[in-house]
Amino acid sequence: MNTAKLFSLKPHPFSMIFPSAHGQDRQHLLESVKKLKRLRFPVIVFENMILDGNQRLSVCREARIEPKFTVFEGTSAQALDMVWDLNMARRQLNASEKATAVAKATLMFEQGDRTDLVASDQVTTKLAAKAGVGMTTVKAAKTVLRHGTNNEIKALETGEAKAKPLAKIIRDRGKEMAGGIPVDDAGTAIPKSALEYWNRKPEANNVLNQIRAAKGQVKKLLADDPMWAEVNLNGVLADLGSAANRFAAAVPAYVCPYCKGKAENCKSCKSRGVVSAFLWKMIPEEIKNKPF
Repeated sequence: MNTAKLFSLKPHPFSMIFPSAHGQDRQHLLESVKKLKRLRFPVIVFENMILDGNQRLSVCREARIEPKFTVFEGTSAQALDMVWDLNMARRQLNASEKATAVAKATLMFEQGDRTDLVASDQVTTKLAAKAGVGMTTVKAAKTVLRHGTNNEIKALETGEAKAKPLAKIIRDRGKEMAGGIPVDDAGTAIPKSALEYWNRKPEANNVLNQIRAAKGQVKKLLADDPMWAEVNLNGVLADLGSAANRFAAAVPAYVCPYCKGKAENCKSCKSRGVVSAFLWKMIPEEIKNKPF
């Protein structure tokens, strides 16, 4: 694999379980690479993606240093174990951050796109034991990742907030909602007029996950395998990526700030009362911040 090909590889999902180095940590790494003119540790490739070393690869690109790499030949379960052990050894994480990493790994299996691995509850138990964190903390982290707002999830991932207190806030918020009405990613209650389409969120996510799973399977195929000689694998990946982006627009994430979820002849939400995360990013802040 040449350097250009290595630089073009995307991060493996396992590599995203732990937060990337940033700030002073990244600067120290950059200075080290510039001084040594090489990496201390190689970038690890698995399933044609970067399993370990996303930051090292980024720093090499910036420093214009040719990175060294190795290809991991083990199973998916072994790849996860390696990523876990490497990150636990070189990071100083508190119990909440460790539990968040366990929760992320678990949710990855529950989404159904890694059926080659052991059951999610076995993964949870194994990784929690390795991290030395209790299952109650892991469950709290899963609650935040599943039902928290974007700001709450960010606070959890960056270590600004702990899992158990955040999970309690989310559970209490749910109890306070009359009739158990769900809230969107900004913490806004879903109006009854928008519930019909909000409740179809799992349906949209299921289609989206299947497309992503198909893309993941294609990524595993080797371009030099004669079996796929007549297939433009890069073209297929591009098409599946485009399809995933298009279907992501069908996943409800926020109450429409234009019609306030009333879903009455609203051109922005197509009379659904809810909008996707993609559309939400395009809406001006002054519209988003208007009180409901």
